[in-house]
Amino acid sequence: MEIKSSSQILPSIEKKFLDDNTAIAYEIKGNNQIQTYSKEDAFLKDKKNINNLPQKTFEFIKNTFLPENYEKSCSKDYLPYRKWMFLRNVADSALYFFTTAAVLKAFGIGAGAAVPTVAWLIQEWAGNIGRLFSSYYANKVDQDPKNWIFKGEIISQVGGILSFALNFFPHLYLPLSCASQMFLSGGDAIAWGGIGNIEKKQAINNNLAEMRAKAGNQGIVSSLAGLGLGAGLQHLIAASGNPLTYPIFLGLLIGGKLLSVYKATRTLEKNNLNTFKLREIVNQYFKNKEILKPRKESLIEELKNLFNNNNKDRTQLKVVLGAGVQEIAKDGKELEELISIYNGENYLLNYKDGKIYISYNSKADINDKVKSIFQAEMLEIFLKSPCYQELTKKDPQSSREKALELTYSSLPKIFNTFIKILAENGWDTNQIELGGGSTIEWKNANFKNLN
Repeated sequence: MEIKSSSQILPSIEKKFLDDNTAIAYEIKGNNQIQTYSKEDAFLKDKKNINNLPQKTFEFIKNTFLPENYEKSCSKDYLPYRKWMFLRNVADSALYFFTTAAVLKAFGIGAGAAVPTVAWLIQEWAGNIGRLFSSYYANKVDQDPKNWIFKGEIISQVGGILSFALNFFPHLYLPLSCASQMFLSGGDAIAWGGIGNIEKKQAINNNLAEMRAKAGNQGIVSSLAGLGLGAGLQHLIAASGNPLTYPIFLGLLIGGKLLSVYKATRTLEKNNLNTFKLREIVNQYFKNKEILKPRKESLIEELKNLFNNNNKDRTQLKVVLGAGVQEIAKDGKELEELISIYNGENYLLNYKDGKIYISYNSKADINDKVKSIFQAEMLEIFLKSPCYQELTKKDPQSSREKALELTYSSLPKIFNTFIKILAENGWDTNQIELGGGSTIEWKNANFKNLN
């Protein structure tokens, strides 16, 4: 009996027709075995498939907005972090609606006034200047993205408040809009620099491109939701006729956005290290011979760290990571001395002008950076010791070089033990946010160009 094929009606179920057009459904099993179903059985399977529509819809949404197999391909903090960032993006979109309305009102849109093109272009260039200044903090963002995301959002919201002020001072459009764009663009650049750094950490299965694509999909939905929220609030403001409703709603949106960012960063795994946390751990290790354990910091502690990253009550020395040739050495002779001390290392460390400078070559990895910061902390403690003071009195010319040699020669004895204990106490030594700036190849450096 001849069988004519037709289209599939279910996954692994193929509908076929006999010569008399009687429908029979076949399910392909394996090993060339075929199981036959009656027409009624095939209908029941079709019905079951329809009943699975909610599940299939959920799977479609999940595959659209989340990376494939995100439970294993992304870090554990990915999903809670993205939930809060979604709410942040909704508030951001609503704020954009608010600030744009204020700008258009200042222009006189709706009353027949034309948009002053030159002023608008000047405002846009002010945003470029904001982004230019934000690049100065790029290395700091790499070292501590969590805190700098929040700082960037605060800076950005200053711009939002300045845009809101246009409602009351439209005659000051140019200075207010330029200042607003500088804060908005600069703050956003800082915040998104930190967000990008966190995304790289979360893409544990080398799926960063997919993560960012799905984040873009999430952004479309949050943007639409935010615009709807902004339009709804704008309607309530117009209907109420109360001038206080505008600043109240603006404050709620700004507060909601900052709260969402704070909650998002709080979901991040607490055992990740950055430069400041690592220095604190090393300092405690030398003082108390113990390692600080990972823990969630309180809100007060986080706010303190947010605005006091340098921990000035503990140390007065600034560590400059990724220093250039001109910073690490004052001349070719000093550079050759450093190369001699750190022979075979992928970093150079020097102390001058009250700062510790560290340079890395292109081969430097996380271990080299942790090692250099470990030595920097050791050097700082040694510089404050009576031993160094006595050394300086005896030979002030070579005391600095001897301090570098002494701390470096002591590293093999204690650094490997420190790394082992660090991991044993729950710190993730594979995910360390240290930044490091640019790299240099000091072996090929032109000594004559050094002043």
